[in-house]
Amino acid sequence: PALILGWSGDLTHPLSSAHELHRLLPGSELHIAHDYAEFKTFPQRIADFVRSVGGAAPGLSSGI
Repeated sequence: PALILGWSGDLTHPLSSAHELHRLLPGSELHIAHDYAEFKTFPQRIADFVRSVGGAAPGLSSGI
């Protein structure tokens, strides 16, 4: 499993790279943040993903 997080404002890592990784990794999840509010959801998305693949995500609770 792979979680790919992209941000449309990131000049160092273009969205085309995120989309290509998603294409190359079957079953991967891709989330693109288009503004800061969406970017701030990344910690919770990571925690949710880790839990979904059977891991624990210490320190990444919904209160962060």
